[in-house]
Amino acid sequence: ARSRARACWSRDEVREGVVAGSRVRCRARLAACLDELDHLCLGRDGAAAGFVIAYELAPTPDGRFALVRDGLAVAATDHAENLVTLLQTDVRAPLERRASERGLWLHAAGLERPGGGGLLVAGDSEAGKSTAALLLCRRGFRLVADDVVWVAPARGFRGLGWAIGLEELPLEPAALEAEGFVLRRQGWHGEGGERLERWRVRPPAGAIADASAWQPLAGIAVIERGPSELRPLTAGELLVRLWPLR
Repeated sequence: ARSRARACWSRDEVREGVVAGSRVRCRARLAACLDELDHLCLGRDGAAAGFVIAYELAPTPDGRFALVRDGLAVAATDHAENLVTLLQTDVRAPLERRASERGLWLHAAGLERPGGGGLLVAGDSEAGKSTAALLLCRRGFRLVADDVVWVAPARGFRGLGWAIGLEELPLEPAALEAEGFVLRRQGWHGEGGERLERWRVRPPAGAIADASAWQPLAGIAVIERGPSELRPLTAGELLVRLWPLR
């Protein structure tokens, strides 16, 4: 990873996107990282988005790689590939501290319905939220967030607008690409040094919602493992299922 990154040091460019209604600006001499961010960050709109979080992805004198936020190093890694994954994790902290609206992060996929209003798809890890989000994008819904949303009861929700992350694709890659989905493998190194990968799927432009807009909450679908069943939940039943997912 180090040798691949050093080959890219000739570029020092900036990428900017909108995440949960705020601008994220990233400067790096690591072209591969910037290209990956281009693919991951769905938010291109939002000229009136709130504050700016400035990141730099930079090699360190000791041969490692640092994630620098607003001039302060917040993480370091031996692998350049890990920088984008670290940024994805870190960006929630400054967004939460500076958010003007009271709310909380919820582990859910968020979509804009064809008829208006927002839909949250919640459930435990690996329950199928991301798969559901991808399939709904093929049926007229627009993606707000794949995995994490900021819910403010008085406003609705916004989301961390990253491309959909999947261990396995529900359809053949060629079939999705024919419909305008853009596929890429995102790699990173785990704590034990092993290299891990997952699919990152970017929906067609027409299936991506405005990253800076609040989505009024029109409904919540909870995916649970077990026999197939579709039934309405009372508010109490829903709260019990959502509370552990904060």
